[in-house]
Amino acid sequence: MHNLTTAHPIKLTKHQRAWVKVPADRQAAALKALADHESGAKPAGSYDNASRWWPDEEFECCAMIRSPSRAWPFSKLKHCLSLAHKEALHGADHEDVLALRRVLNERAEATDAGLPLVKRESQAWLETLEGSLLREAAVASAGASLPAREHARL
Repeated sequence: MHNLTTAHPIKLTKHQRAWVKVPADRQAAALKALADHESGAKPAGSYDNASRWWPDEEFECCAMIRSPSRAWPFSKLKHCLSLAHKEALHGADHEDVLALRRVLNERAEATDAGLPLVKRESQAWLETLEGSLLREAAVASAGASLPAREHARL
């Protein structure tokens, strides 16, 4: 059996090396932002009497988004589902989220093509990363109830 920790250092791909350089606190924020974006969960907000949706919390990224109107009742909702808003919500840096996405896409493309990952040694590292992503998502969703999908009356 090949011992990855003592025999040889793990050979990582270019994208994996970029992700490893990101500090742990920023990695956690990027993981949360990307997991939240990928889940497609509706953010906290409320409807008014005209079925316009308003977010409970707004950030700097929301400043240039048009206010909901009767003609465009979901303008803020559409923005709040975007990656930019999820990054602001979780305090993640856009470059960190892109670095994480590149690592995951690299793995998915290799898997879809039926090819091994670029370097065999990085397989264990990537499985550990994906395992932490699943654990992180499970912990984040453990106490939360599923968001209600409220239909708008047009």
